[in-house]
Amino acid sequence: MANIENSSSPEFVTGARILVVDDNRMSRKLIGMVLEGDAHAVVAVASGREALEAVAAHPFDLIFLDLLMPEMSGQEVLAALKGDDRYKAIPVVIVSGAEDTHTATDCLAAGAAAFLPKPVDKATVRAVLSTELGNETSAAGTVAADAPSVGAKTDLADVPVFDAATISRLNSDFGGNKAAEFTSRFQELARGHKEAVAGAADAGDLDALRLAAHDLKGNARTVGLARLGMFCREIEKSCDAGRADDARQSASGLVRHFDEALAALAGHAAKLPNNE
Repeated sequence: MANIENSSSPEFVTGARILVVDDNRMSRKLIGMVLEGDAHAVVAVASGREALEAVAAHPFDLIFLDLLMPEMSGQEVLAALKGDDRYKAIPVVIVSGAEDTHTATDCLAAGAAAFLPKPVDKATVRAVLSTELGNETSAAGTVAADAPSVGAKTDLADVPVFDAATISRLNSDFGGNKAAEFTSRFQELARGHKEAVAGAADAGDLDALRLAAHDLKGNARTVGLARLGMFCREIEKSCDAGRADDARQSASGLVRHFDEALAALAGHAAKLPNNE
């Protein structure tokens, strides 16, 4: 049975019924807050299997779907949905931290309605909702304008440790208390993520290492820790290419970037009046 998080009571909701699929709790919460703020009914699940169970049990107007998940990927979920006459008409919006343009192109070709880069913001989610729920006419498949490109910066030295603009967006979208909540949640989860990266590297398990680095990357970028996110992306790339030695070497250097990131985040929080 799917482990479903019902964030809204449908009988009190005037908007659409939307499924959010992401194994990262912070990502699910971020998207859910945007949707709930616009009076949509949100059902959230953490895996592809749970997503298919939820779709079989409930009608949905729209699905937000992560790509990299354990056991069943977002691409596999998308293929299952589009291959089933009962569900193929449901618009599926891919939300991913992937940084290569071919991933977005492949997802759109497979039937996705849109591709959004992580972390999402309120304006982008609302624009997609407006298009996909019938308020605007759209082309068949869109990529968010700020989606990462192949030519994006990849030199760690050029990437800031902390991107204050990300927190500013969280403040603007949800208020200072919610931004502080995300920051605190990252601090609670981060050391566990770091240990997962180290453990997978020591065991030589590239699949587990890729997932652990991906999870830490997503959470880091949500709270503006750009350099840590980029470093985790380098670990992911090594795992994707099967370069085990490079992946383990990168993982061994995580501590410095991790401690640097936490110090920057703590320094930012200390400047906020009453942490708001």
